[in-house]
Amino acid sequence: MITFVFQVKIQSHVVKYFKSIAYNPTSLTIFLGTLLPVWQELQGGLSIWVQIFFAFGFVYFIGIPHRTLDIWLEQEQFRRAGKVYKKWTFYVRYLLAIILFGLLWWYWPTGSVFLFLIVTAWHVGESDLKSLQANNLIWTLTRYSYGIMIVLWLFLGHGSQTSILWASITRQDMLMMQIWLILIASKGLIIGGVCLITFALLLLAQYKNPSVFTVRKIIALVIILVLCEYLPLLPALALYFGGYRDWE
Repeated sequence: MITFVFQVKIQSHVVKYFKSIAYNPTSLTIFLGTLLPVWQELQGGLSIWVQIFFAFGFVYFIGIPHRTLDIWLEQEQFRRAGKVYKKWTFYVRYLLAIILFGLLWWYWPTGSVFLFLIVTAWHVGESDLKSLQANNLIWTLTRYSYGIMIVLWLFLGHGSQTSILWASITRQDMLMMQIWLILIASKGLIIGGVCLITFALLLLAQYKNPSVFTVRKIIALVIILVLCEYLPLLPALALYFGGYRDWE
């Protein structure tokens, strides 16, 4: 009887722990992200299989489950607005976006890279700086500047590795590679400048239309970006996009 009660209590605590991770996996992300640089330092680097395992683990266990919430959120927005929601339109939009982007990449790979970076920057800013009370021009500029800052930090901060990625995606387009090499040569100045602009816009936006920012969210963002700086490109992208964005 005592053993049974003890097991029930342990299971209860385990269930509560996993629920806390499901609702807020950022703490788990930071923990795992901290282990990687330590492992990298002890082993002299991260093998490609470790990087793939970590990246796909975040995609399948955090990224994909989160994306499944999109349809629920959209359905809830329609319900609150008193509108009829049709699920098939959600799936059609997703499939159509995939097909159109795939066709763009097939016929104009360089253009698809630029479009990907532009859309990613906007989506990052829109997701991380959510506020219903701050939907105006200054906050739009702030969100986009913030998104550009994150994209540059992740991709330009891993310039040599990203160069290989862009060369593969664009089929070694010379113009794309020349532009990227120019950006890499001044990456410190570019990233620093965008960070200052973003900070100034954020202060101005907060002054004009205050929005709520938790200290915990800011600290988590700084920690994850610092960890990304010390990791290879693949686990760095997984760490940010899978473990931080949209969850706080």
